[in-house]
Amino acid sequence: DIIGLIIGTLSNDDVYNKLAHYPLPEHRSVALAEQAAMLYVILLLEKDTATLSKGDTKMRELVDRHFPDNWVLPYYMGYVVDLTQQWTNFKAAKKALKNVVDKRQVQLTRDAHSVNVVKYRAELKEHLLEGVMDEQYAVEKT
Repeated sequence: DIIGLIIGTLSNDDVYNKLAHYPLPEHRSVALAEQAAMLYVILLLEKDTATLSKGDTKMRELVDRHFPDNWVLPYYMGYVVDLTQQWTNFKAAKKALKNVVDKRQVQLTRDAHSVNVVKYRAELKEHLLEGVMDEQYAVEKT
């Protein structure tokens, strides 16, 4: 059926060709975020929500590829979904998420992002001084 084909394409392909722009493995979920949001919606449209409910292997594959550190998704004009809450009624989805959303993984993700926030805030301060950001500066820094 058409829903199955869409799920297959969103699951396995880089529909927007973003992976080339995000070459590091830890950036994969960022590169595939738009696809992940579409996949979330399409999975709910599948007949009997078969993949979410009974597709243990498929859900594990989907979660590992699209949602390893991305559990809260924006899916439409400011609407967001917390997969840890939304997928509690779907056995296979809940089981797959449980493998990546554990205390240790959440702490590792938090720590990695915390370090980057401090680093990037310092860099940003250099660029946001009054009179520094002009056309010439932007041309030189790109």
